[in-house]
Amino acid sequence: MKIMVKRIIFTIVLIIIGLSSFYIGLNPFGLLAAWQDQNSETEKGIQKSLSVKSEQVFEVWSDIKSIHGAVNVLQSTEVSSIYPVADPLEILVPLEKTLGRISVLFLVVLKILIFEKILLAISIPIVLMIVIPICILISVSIIWKNKDKKEPHRITISSFLISVVILFAIPGSLLLSTLVEDKILSNNVNGIVSSISENEENAAAMESELRGLRRVSVTIMNYVTSARDICNAVINDMVKFLVIFLMINILLPVFAVLGIYKITKYYSKMILAK
Repeated sequence: MKIMVKRIIFTIVLIIIGLSSFYIGLNPFGLLAAWQDQNSETEKGIQKSLSVKSEQVFEVWSDIKSIHGAVNVLQSTEVSSIYPVADPLEILVPLEKTLGRISVLFLVVLKILIFEKILLAISIPIVLMIVIPICILISVSIIWKNKDKKEPHRITISSFLISVVILFAIPGSLLLSTLVEDKILSNNVNGIVSSISENEENAAAMESELRGLRRVSVTIMNYVTSARDICNAVINDMVKFLVIFLMINILLPVFAVLGIYKITKYYSKMILAK
């Protein structure tokens, strides 16, 4: 009789948790609402950081396209009359192709950031309104089906722990990535972006001069050298930017979620095994 009372009590507790979760999903407040931007017309917190990062990536992508365009203008210059045997512009072909490929990668980066913004916005209501209620139903089922294996209060505690972890896993992992970049790697990233912007200005100046040329002369070699140096510097900076992005915005959140999963699984087993 005593165990039956426990089952009823903790079943009610779990149902209350499930209903509360569903209600909060419909009407988020506090930290949850801030992460979803439900109570403000302006973005805050993680969403704002992701928006700023998206703008930064878009600016870098624009710089790349500008540099790519300047190189194309130089490549379109007619120099066959001056260099009938060996075209000095051929040296720019692999660099131009590399710029094009990296430009595509930056569009992928931008799409990833947009996906993370959407994921952050929808993950909380989905977890609150669907995932946690399902976990609660499973826990209630375990309480009543596995009568001799687990005590009801341990199942309830484990279920509550799992629900809380699931709720904060995605926002927490994205928050960690933004904090690491803002507090640790901000100077590195800003330095790379500034370097790319500076090279874009040099490329734009070179393109302007090329379009103003009335006659191609041997000075074209100066432009080829400048374009090569600009391309090499920008490619180097872009690779660094992409590596940092991969580590901070993809690998770190993924490993954070996996780490949270492992820790939660371990403690849940400990709670149920006592």
